Amino acid sequence: MEKLKPHRIPSNLAAVTAAFDSYAVTYDASFDSSAITQRLRRKIYSIVEELVPRSGSILDINCGTGTDACYFASRGYKVTGIDISPKMIKQAKAKGAGMKNVRFRTASFQSSSPTVEGKYDLILSNFGGLNCVQRLEPVARQIASGTRQGVYFIGVFMPPHCLWEIVAGLGRFNFRSAFRRFKKRVFATGFEGHTFQVFYHSPFSVSRQLDRWFRVEYIQSFNIFSPPPHAMHFQRSNPHLSAFLQRVDDLVGSFPVFRSIGDHALIVARRR
Repeated sequence: MEKLKPHRIPSNLAAVTAAFDSYAVTYDASFDSSAITQRLRRKIYSIVEELVPRSGSILDINCGTGTDACYFASRGYKVTGIDISPKMIKQAKAKGAGMKNVRFRTASFQSSSPTVEGKYDLILSNFGGLNCVQRLEPVARQIASGTRQGVYFIGVFMPPHCLWEIVAGLGRFNFRSAFRRFKKRVFATGFEGHTFQVFYHSPFSVSRQLDRWFRVEYIQSFNIFSPPPHAMHFQRSNPHLSAFLQRVDDLVGSFPVFRSIGDHALIVARRR
């Protein structure tokens, strides 16, 4: 693959880099260990495997510690993972050591085009990487510039309204938590004192910004009624209720309105 050119990282992405560098060593233990996270990954993996044969190639544009990339590599896919955080990439390389069909490199999907001459069958952005940037059109342009017609793009992002957060926050009389996504400026927390601005995108907004290059084929929301990954205490305390609420999510998650009010939303689009 062509070597990525050095790029200038915009200020918010510099903050994103510092935050995820600080989180890299503990990321797997604090996020990936959640049973809810693992369930979501399985759902996303099943969608990918339905769309792309195992001989296909995948570009994971915010790969983190490489969990997704290594899974797909273990299933026979050829995978390239990029992330803006050098320390996340260090963890990913250690995780993928000995695997011949996965490689990782430090790069920003916003500042330089990671795709080269349409060699990928799928571009994946999982678990909120798109929420680190305010405008998605430049990202879509970067991705589209090096992909051929028919290539899939799957993005999993956080929308501006989350029913679970609203109900849970109001139940605790914590109005700041209930309506935190409604603020004009929201900053991420929990990164060892580092922070960066988060930009919430509705499925409609994502579809509109992709539309010039990609045709949206499917949208689904996750954790509408059921507890999201950060609510593991609720799931452990209420396993049967949580399982029931997850089944409800599965039934209604792709319906209009419901697909806009989950903790995360998934969008499947195809290159025009």
